[in-house]
Amino acid sequence: MKKKINRFVGIMIFAFFMVSFIPSAFAAEDTSAPTALSFSPETGTVVQTDSFTVTAYGVSDPSGIKAVTFSISNTDDSLLNQVEYNAVSMGNNAWSRDIDLSDFANEPGTYVIDIWGRDNNDNKALMGSITVNIPTAASEKIEAFINAATAQLGKSYELGGKGPDVFDCSGLVFYALNTSDYPIDYMTSSEWAVSSYTVVGADDLQRGDILCFEGHVGIYLGDDSMIEANGTVRIRDDLLNSDYFANNFICARRVFE
Repeated sequence: MKKKINRFVGIMIFAFFMVSFIPSAFAAEDTSAPTALSFSPETGTVVQTDSFTVTAYGVSDPSGIKAVTFSISNTDDSLLNQVEYNAVSMGNNAWSRDIDLSDFANEPGTYVIDIWGRDNNDNKALMGSITVNIPTAASEKIEAFINAATAQLGKSYELGGKGPDVFDCSGLVFYALNTSDYPIDYMTSSEWAVSSYTVVGADDLQRGDILCFEGHVGIYLGDDSMIEANGTVRIRDDLLNSDYFANNFICARRVFE
């Protein structure tokens, strides 16, 4: 019995000795580190921007967050870069940090950013993930073009109207391009259909393409919709499977490439 007790004590001492010398890196993943209950922008959403602000709400102790680490990866999970910032406490159980995506990657594309919080004891915990899309120069121009068009929603139709208060279908395209710093001469719908811009078929449509129909023209918004001047400036949904599209679509022209 005495030998068994001595053996048990020896094992316990050895186990204590081994635990005492586990590398501190294991503690770096301690889930007791401060965690966020919610984020702005919401975690998991796609943010198309060159820079953004991450705000975490519901942090149990924002003053205890020493730093925030952002790890950026390709969508296939291959790590590209890590950047650590000092956390900025906002009080009221929240902190905020302005993020410049050029700190992570200079190439346009879609990336996943993991946000890690590190407390004063160097405990680290994953607080959330955000998918970001760093836009190309062309996509920035497309968004400016579409924003210029959608700003006219609800305005009246008038044959030959080129804005800013009334539009016909070609006039809306003309006005939106010119007010988004893309100078272009006015073209009718039939002229758009035979213009020198890259021709695109129905299966290859992209946001910002000019949709050419028999006697009509619109701007493709993606997600099966277009903006057009037809009665008023409006958005037409359920476009691609409609009888109108099947019977009147000629081609699309791509201005931005």
